[in-house]
Amino acid sequence: MHIGKKIKALKDRKGLSNSEFARMLDMTENNLFSVFRREESTTGILKKVIEITGVTPNYFFSDSDNGQISNGNSITGNKVLNASQSVVNTENYSGCIEQVKVLRELIESKDSQISVLKDINQYLKVLKNVI
Repeated sequence: MHIGKKIKALKDRKGLSNSEFARMLDMTENNLFSVFRREESTTGILKKVIEITGVTPNYFFSDSDNGQISNGNSITGNKVLNASQSVVNTENYSGCIEQVKVLRELIESKDSQISVLKDINQYLKVLKNVI
């Protein structure tokens, strides 16, 4: 099953309407339909789908539609480790490389958010001393 069909299956599994899912992905419904038809997708879209649906990145690189679901809306350390191990055990190295790229981008995004929060925290400390 190609990635577009997997994304559509995730949307359906979550019970989301096309317009609701498109809004969550910051795109129009027409763009969403285009995503559903594609055999490949950008890492940016995959990251958003992972965050919205709670699947592990391994879901997009396995042949089945039974993607591993993480706890909550984020990927836990154990789930990522398990997903990586299953990819390596099946010797699907290109899938593993793609999964690492997606995870690296997720980490970079979170690092950026942490940096902004640290700056805000520092600013609040300065304001506290001024007041």
